[in-house]
Amino acid sequence: MFISKNEIARGIKNGAIKFIKSPHNDGIVCQIGEHWFYFCGQKAEEYDDPEVFLREVSRKTIIDGIFSALWDLQHDGNKPSDEWTYYFFYLLEYQLHENDSKIIEILEKNGISRDGELGWLYPWEPGDPVDMNLFMGLLTPKRKNMRK
Repeated sequence: MFISKNEIARGIKNGAIKFIKSPHNDGIVCQIGEHWFYFCGQKAEEYDDPEVFLREVSRKTIIDGIFSALWDLQHDGNKPSDEWTYYFFYLLEYQLHENDSKIIEILEKNGISRDGELGWLYPWEPGDPVDMNLFMGLLTPKRKNMRK
């Protein structure tokens, strides 16, 4: 269970993942929701304008850098970090707005419901084990069989 490179690419395309100037004025950072993190190492530190960074750095390098940073966050100890979990569910919720009816049906069948302004109500307490595989299928597009 992880956030795949395809999901990162989709997040960049649909605006869930943004690039901003670091609040510490030390390069470009990746922003997901209200939080941001460093990625692409020294490469991102060389730029101070997100548009120039996106124009001059390859899409593959950017996606690989985000994937690596998120991988490190996910594998911080025995369970995914709170920060990684935030990014995971932010991307999931962003996807829900694009594919809402089928995904909401799947979530509700698994005991997760939407409660107006409160957001998503999860049937577990913080620290409980969560079957992340349920959500991975929601974020990963189904591929059609190309064989005839």
